[in-house]
Amino acid sequence: MFERTPAWLGRALTNARAGLGGLAVTRVNAVTLIGRDGFTLTSPAYEFGAEIPARFTADADAPVPPCLEWTDPPQGTESFALIVEDPDAPGFKPFCHYLAWGMTAATRRLAEGERPPFIGRNAFGRCEWLPHDPPTGHGSHEYIFQLFALSRQLNLPSGANRAALLEEMQGHVRAVALFAGTYERRG
Repeated sequence: MFERTPAWLGRALTNARAGLGGLAVTRVNAVTLIGRDGFTLTSPAYEFGAEIPARFTADADAPVPPCLEWTDPPQGTESFALIVEDPDAPGFKPFCHYLAWGMTAATRRLAEGERPPFIGRNAFGRCEWLPHDPPTGHGSHEYIFQLFALSRQLNLPSGANRAALLEEMQGHVRAVALFAGTYERRG
């Protein structure tokens, strides 16, 4: 992936970043629902905003998504969807690392490497965890985990893309919990 990007190119693109405005939480008009009713997302693998351990990145031999845990969502929640994006990627929109949905309202965690009921296509068009992999020399990237508490189960098969997932979620978001970590490939 980007581990082969020459450091000079990564440094040249330092100011080219997609930005927070393109994150899924903004696209489904749910910014005001962040943390509603105390809904939070954490990971026992690292603290919010801390550097992401290498085992979850493209620098690992067999990278997996980290364990995620969340608190009780607002009443009326029927399911959850998870979207992991990199708003610091050089491009016009955040780089999508993971799309997952179909977790029931009773679910309160995804174990490290656990496969959710449905997985969508990441930025490379694959239905899998796309490990964090910033361009060498591009600087630190923040990876945003967005957990959406939804008022219904989504009628969407595995393999759907980000646009289809966002469309299916529109108008059904009850709350959003965010978790973030950073990763940088120096060079």
